Amino acid sequence: MFSTITKLCKTQFRLMVKWRKGGVYLIKILIIGVIIVLIVLVLSVLTINKGYSYKHSVDKPEDNPYLTNKKEKQ
Repeated sequence: MFSTITKLCKTQFRLMVKWRKGGVYLIKILIIGVIIVLIVLVLSVLTINKGYSYKHSVDKPEDNPYLTNKKEKQ
């Protein structure tokens, strides 16, 4: 996918230099690409922060029914 985008950008740049047209199209592609990258980056950071902020809880040994059953049997 990256090579396709690179080829597209090179092609558009050549067209822009040759005919002085297509520059607006190239800029639109670059702006849309940057926006997509920023959205993915923000969503990744939000997801990671949400995962790290989750508080894990562990049951106390007194609340463990399996541990009390073992004590009663002995």
